[in-house]
Amino acid sequence: MTDLDYDLHCDAERAKKRQKFEAAGHFVHVCVCCPQDDVLCLTFEHPAGKNSDDTTLLVCMNCKALRDCLQRAEPSPSPNPRNVFEVIGRWLLSMAGYFGILMSTLRGFGDFLINLAKDGYGDDLSFV
Repeated sequence: MTDLDYDLHCDAERAKKRQKFEAAGHFVHVCVCCPQDDVLCLTFEHPAGKNSDDTTLLVCMNCKALRDCLQRAEPSPSPNPRNVFEVIGRWLLSMAGYFGILMSTLRGFGDFLINLAKDGYGDDLSFV
C-alpha cells in the first residue's frame, strides 16, 4: 500500500466513526478529559457502566485506560445494576475519576498559559 492508500483508508475510518458518534448524539468529537480530537482515538464510555445506563461520553483511549484503572478499584456491583442508587453511585464515581484526569489536563494548560505570559505573550490582549 502507498501512503495515499493509508491516508484514504484512515479518512474512510474517520468518516465511519464520525457517523457512528453522530448517530449516538455526539456531534462534538473531542475527549471529555483532554484535547484529543482525532476520532480514530476516541471511543464510547458508559459513565455508569454498560449494564446500568445507556448514556455515553466520548473519551480517548488514553483517558479510557486511566478511567478503567480507577474503575477496577470501585466497589463490586449490587445484584440489580439498574437500581437507582447503583446508577447514581456509579455516575458519581465515574465523574470523580474524570475530574481527576481532567485536573491534570487543566494544570498543564494553566502552566502553559502562565509560561506564555512570563515570556510576554498576551500583553497586548485584554478582557472586555
